[in-house]
Amino acid sequence: YVCARVNVLTLPGDLFWYRIHPGQEQQSPGSAANYMQITAEEWKALTAAECPLLPAERERAKRTVVVRFARALAEDIRAGRWRNALLRHKASGLSTANLLRYVRRPRRGILTGTPLTPEGEFVVPDWSIYEPAEASDTSKMSGTAG
Repeated sequence: YVCARVNVLTLPGDLFWYRIHPGQEQQSPGSAANYMQITAEEWKALTAAECPLLPAERERAKRTVVVRFARALAEDIRAGRWRNALLRHKASGLSTANLLRYVRRPRRGILTGTPLTPEGEFVVPDWSIYEPAEASDTSKMSGTAG
């Protein structure tokens, strides 16, 4: 219930990146069961009456939780970790109705993440700064005789 106690900024998923690698604590077998509990805690916080998110924000957050859960479940199944998939599903606390309601193909347009000016126009970079230097300048920079 962090949102009820501190300010939280929600960001679109395409504004940040992180990497997953075998050395992470999250990837260790001992922590797998603990990570399976996260979905249930997130869902409990999002469905609590005191959740401070606006209705539209709450719906987006629920969709994010369910989609992340579905991806992890699918990964367990693809890897043949049937026991993990079953444990993950039981630990999630998500009903079939919730899964059906919130899991769907993402709807992202081709211009998702494209910055806009205050007037609503697309921000277009000044590509001229990336034009190659003239041939005479290039030969001087590479150290070749010209």
